[in-house]
Amino acid sequence: MKILYSGFKGIMHSANGGYNKVTYNNVNKTVLYSEDQPLGRFFYTRVLYHIPRLILEFKTRILRYKHDITHLFYGELTCINYIPYRQSQKHKIVITLHLDIENNWKQKRFIKFLKTMDGIIVLSTQQKKILNEKFGIKSVFIPHGFDKPSFTKKIPADINNHVICNDNINVCTIGKNYRDLETLEYIIQKNHKIIFHLIGIDHTYKSILGQYGNVRIYNRLSDDEYYSLIELCDYNFLPVTFATANNTLLEAQSLGITSILPLIDGINDYAYNGNLFYKDKEELLKIFLNLQKNRKRYDLINFSRKYNWNNIYTQLNQYYLEIYQK
Repeated sequence: MKILYSGFKGIMHSANGGYNKVTYNNVNKTVLYSEDQPLGRFFYTRVLYHIPRLILEFKTRILRYKHDITHLFYGELTCINYIPYRQSQKHKIVITLHLDIENNWKQKRFIKFLKTMDGIIVLSTQQKKILNEKFGIKSVFIPHGFDKPSFTKKIPADINNHVICNDNINVCTIGKNYRDLETLEYIIQKNHKIIFHLIGIDHTYKSILGQYGNVRIYNRLSDDEYYSLIELCDYNFLPVTFATANNTLLEAQSLGITSILPLIDGINDYAYNGNLFYKDKEELLKIFLNLQKNRKRYDLINFSRKYNWNNIYTQLNQYYLEIYQK
């Protein structure tokens, strides 16, 4: 069985964090990345970014006929206009979904497109439930993988040249997708003695949250700096309104860092029950008011191993076989 992987490298993630690791699967394969196409350097810009995606999709539609399974591993992000694939008994199409299906801006076309897929992989049970109950589409939940990173300790400075101080209670908050800015600002305001380290946030967050004296904002970090900072923090705070796989949670658990998490389905699929969970702002505030300095937790590290990519590859390869034999 030969697999065609089509997607992108995900340079916005850490080296261990992207779903492009799916292409490292030890199978007979061909890999197509948007970044490697003509004008691929524009893939992450607002100028000409459609061109490498269109080229990728064109190549994928041709090369699929030389492969048994084509896996669109960043499906909704690389398929431009959701033009349905021609169905074939010999050349099957599998797609992985990453985003909130209900808020896809081309939802009707997208759902029609999904119904032409031979297999659909979702990264949370919440996605699976929505697809089935709202759209009558079957899918399979196969978790996002993550391998514990190896790195050289390198402590970064924030945009004001501050470095982390271990005398403080340090909390990291990473990323911007589906983040609850209102809740994050509320907690920052109520906890002046806790230092919040913000990584990977956009200009809106910087302008609003940068005014607080207990906030440290970082520009893009190297992997060594990034993992060193997470490991030095006492907690990882993830105020999200929607979640599929969340790299930040997987990263924190692999490093033994306790996370503070909302009780939503996409979080429960990946979170160790020894993390801290909240239902609303009142519960969240109680958690923060009672925080103490925290140590690395080896129960978290042990739990995180279930998401090692080798375990995920086994599930993926079994699913490929099921789809191929249909």
